[in-house]
Amino acid sequence: MGQVAGTPPTHEAFWAVAWATLGWRVGTKDVLLEDLTVRHGTTLQVQTTGAMQPRWDKQLVFQQLAHSTSSGAAPIPVQHQPTMPALLKRMWRVKCGNHIKESYWRLVLDGIPTAARRRATTESCWCGVSGADRAHNFWHCPVAQRVVAEMDSELTAAAALTGRQHTPLVTTDVWLARPPGGVLPWLWRLSCMVAIAAMDMGRRMACKLQMGRVQHSSAAIGEKAGRAAMARLWDLFAEAASGRRLPSGQVLQEAQPFLSWDAAGGVWVPKRATGA
Repeated sequence: MGQVAGTPPTHEAFWAVAWATLGWRVGTKDVLLEDLTVRHGTTLQVQTTGAMQPRWDKQLVFQQLAHSTSSGAAPIPVQHQPTMPALLKRMWRVKCGNHIKESYWRLVLDGIPTAARRRATTESCWCGVSGADRAHNFWHCPVAQRVVAEMDSELTAAAALTGRQHTPLVTTDVWLARPPGGVLPWLWRLSCMVAIAAMDMGRRMACKLQMGRVQHSSAAIGEKAGRAAMARLWDLFAEAASGRRLPSGQVLQEAQPFLSWDAAGGVWVPKRATGA
């Protein structure tokens, strides 16, 4: 490293060595720090961390939570339920920015700092629920339900164009990306990740307002956080469409929610059937 014996290395010299030598074992390969990607990081989060810990325990807990939260959901025979690794693989293949996917991965792995995860059992959500967990922040909370209501409205409008009747969404439809009738599977997977990211934005906005120096009423927090979630929802749909990475819609058989295929331009564009 070019240092005098007994003297500490310079900052630059240390990182020159660290970047070229430090890394992780990802699967069966060694990945250097400088070569680490988001995909490698996700793999590190879900791979086995101890001899007694099953590789997919957190995903299985998430799958079970999704089903237990889905009141009124039609049960799916075990043999027809997709495994979480298979579902995550399909979600990962959606052609959109990784920041759209991040909230979903963190939700699956229980990596979002909810009150329940931090064991802050006496901490209250802006809506009054104490010790809020994933099920609350990403489904039951009024801010999350505002996102769900928006999705239901768009799905209802799209279904009406083809004579279908939309059944209101339940947790498994969004958390486990079960596409409603007539919706393209890849579009629904994108929509679910966008919805989770929007709910997360609303959650963070509500926390910021609740903990800020200026006091806000619960109604004001809910309204502002709800607006932030709605803005995030449609901003992410617009961003995903503008990337020109989504599959072509030239052979569409049915109208789709959230995005519309512009045949003249050969691109997807956001479509909000229910208005602002």
